[in-house]
Amino acid sequence: MQSLLTQGMMSMGQTMASYGGQNYGKGDYHRLEKGVRSALLISVIYSLLAAATVGLFLRPLLSLFFSGDIDIASLMPWAKTYIYMCAVFYIPLSTIFIFRNIMQGCGYSFLPMMGGVAELFARMITALIAMKLVSFPLACFCDPAAWVGAALFTGFSWLSVKKKLRASLLPEDTSSSSEAK
Repeated sequence: MQSLLTQGMMSMGQTMASYGGQNYGKGDYHRLEKGVRSALLISVIYSLLAAATVGLFLRPLLSLFFSGDIDIASLMPWAKTYIYMCAVFYIPLSTIFIFRNIMQGCGYSFLPMMGGVAELFARMITALIAMKLVSFPLACFCDPAAWVGAALFTGFSWLSVKKKLRASLLPEDTSSSSEAK
């Protein structure tokens, strides 16, 4: 169910890779910047709608994935803990797709890859702590912790890449700097 709800976020990210490549190739920094802002806004709205969908329709959505003799009522407390905890963190998840893919589209692949490593470490550390404490709610926090870790890494990485793109795609106006002297 999680993959179903986050598919729109992934699609937005894939779109940003193409968008980034086209506008980077064209040398249009302002359009890159505007596209990221628009994508982030759309992703936040989508994330809120996906979270609201979970809140309103969890039971019917779960019934799509279970059939036969499964007692959905007995699964509900476990499912609610996991899916509600994840839904609260859909916004950081959606930013990962935007930042990773825009950087890749602009030819920067190392930082998005390291964002995946940050995601892995955050998930692993949270899982190890959850196992030590034998805590189901903390185990449910493994995905959100990974998303927050990766979102922070990719967000700061994007700011660094954005600065480099600005310097390379927007040459300084030499006439105004020479007039100031």
